[in-house]
Amino acid sequence: MPEFSIFKKISISHLYTLFGLAAILSMGCTQTQNTINTNTSDVYVSESQIEFNIKEIENDMLIVNEVEQTSQELLETALEFARGGSTNQSKNLLAQVNSAELNDVAFINYSLLRSKISSSSNELKLALIELESERIQSLEQKLNEEALNDIFKERSVILTTLGRFEDSIQNDNKLIDLVTSEKLKSELSEKLLVKIVSQPYIRIEQCIRNLNPIVGGWCRLGIEFRNKQLTSENPESIFLNWASQNPTHPASQFQPLSVSHEKSTRANNGHIALLLPFDEEYETPSKIFMDGFLDGFFKSLNLDKDHHRKIKIFNSSEKGIISAYKEALDFDAQLIVGGLRQSEAEILSALKMYEVPTMIINDPDKKNSENVRNLIFFSNSQENEIHHIIEKVWQDGQRSIVIIAPNQSWGLKSSDIFEANWIQKGGQILDKVIFDQDVRDFTDLLKRPLHIDLSEKRGLFMRRFVNSQLEVSSRRRDDIDAVILFAYPDKARQIKPALNYLFASDVPVYSSSRIYNGSRKYDLNKDLDDIQFTGMPWTLDGSLRNSIEIDLSLHPEYIQLYARGFDSFSISQKFLSPSKQTKLPVFSATGLLEVHDNVIKKVPRWYQFRNGINVDLQFNPQN
Repeated sequence: MPEFSIFKKISISHLYTLFGLAAILSMGCTQTQNTINTNTSDVYVSESQIEFNIKEIENDMLIVNEVEQTSQELLETALEFARGGSTNQSKNLLAQVNSAELNDVAFINYSLLRSKISSSSNELKLALIELESERIQSLEQKLNEEALNDIFKERSVILTTLGRFEDSIQNDNKLIDLVTSEKLKSELSEKLLVKIVSQPYIRIEQCIRNLNPIVGGWCRLGIEFRNKQLTSENPESIFLNWASQNPTHPASQFQPLSVSHEKSTRANNGHIALLLPFDEEYETPSKIFMDGFLDGFFKSLNLDKDHHRKIKIFNSSEKGIISAYKEALDFDAQLIVGGLRQSEAEILSALKMYEVPTMIINDPDKKNSENVRNLIFFSNSQENEIHHIIEKVWQDGQRSIVIIAPNQSWGLKSSDIFEANWIQKGGQILDKVIFDQDVRDFTDLLKRPLHIDLSEKRGLFMRRFVNSQLEVSSRRRDDIDAVILFAYPDKARQIKPALNYLFASDVPVYSSSRIYNGSRKYDLNKDLDDIQFTGMPWTLDGSLRNSIEIDLSLHPEYIQLYARGFDSFSISQKFLSPSKQTKLPVFSATGLLEVHDNVIKKVPRWYQFRNGINVDLQFNPQN
């Protein structure tokens, strides 16, 4: 199921009151602007089936089964089934509804429900048709702002998911034009700007050339922010410069909330201190992280020639992390970055106060450091990425899973995190395969979880005791919805062909970013075809304005560390000055970086291998 359905808990029993009230209002009074008032949050599809609710609704249906129901009554029952998670029963009832008999309030809910049910089964084009009907469009001028927001938001994400990014901008801009509240206009403008900034660079460049001047103007604003995300220029001046060049564009009449209260001073003289352990154990990781960080710094010099920022690197292994921190303050650092080693991260996070913004490049200590002023964590938690995988797999409708993971600490931890959270969500783990690094042939290893071995035994039994001339063929189990694969590229290139050979080529395979190291060896990567994974934008040409300089011969773990160093510099610009701290995310090497409270989290993009090439699923959808 796609990522855009709006789920809100409501009381369906209130719908009778809602429809009755709407009818009374339409008969008994005339509203000032002929507005249709409806609560569209009443329309949602539950992610899981609630047995108690379904049985209760079915019992009610038996009582009224002898009486012919009106279209409005059928709709109300369909809404209850949807709330209980029974989309098939809801869909069947909706097929009996004569939409011409519904009043405007009911028709809006009817269209939204049909759209959400289509979305839940990945029928996105049908979902969009429901929200673009002539009757819906004729009602847009009369809808209250909540209904407008829900309908247009649903429509926008469907368009984006279908790869129609520029149409989604036009849709969003129309919503901004329809609402009357200036505050809501600013909020919607901010969300639209965030969406644009969050796209691959090449996509925004293409959008600039859109023949619709409003759409093109929005993308010019977005690319201005993307071009300046490595620089010291503050958002307010970026916006004002764009507005002066686009005075007739509707967005130039008001500033999005994320830049409306920013100071105009430039923080172009702040220094950055990088605290890294260069002892024997950490020398190589520290150098790789440092190289990635400096790659970002030197790219910023080319974009922002006026600033005089310096970076100084301190060896935290010599005198300890606290001494290095004090030396960084003496250096007049405006931002301090450190904590690559877990023990150093724990010491830094236990400080009582932080004179300057301090970014710890490790997982947060939840006990001592939650929302501490000037303390920021750039989490590298596997759990964050795995939660994104869980959401994607669940939304795609998969429930019964086989996990394949290496017998290494990261693989065992990843599989355990996935299993625990998946079961808690209501999913099922059919089997879990842990492989050693010396495995060369995965067909034998995977026969058991696929039940190929049982099929072979049945065939052997039939030939031995029934007919020795009988021709038999093996079959895999048919209850597998998907495979979750945690592996580096070398092993993944062996595992996917083995699954194909064992009659599981039609089973969706999902993986993490570790499956791809950026290699352009398309012949080798064909063995990864059809795998969907949480990829890193730097691996796809055109995602970033300038490519980053990674040595692809490095181990995948070091490649990710280099990219994380680059991202640490990219996101650090937000903390060098208060005027840079906006709600706009940073689109960087490893994904979309967002700040939640005092933790920087990565929102990955989904990719898929096709003919050995990784493609962005958002702009190359399967539908």
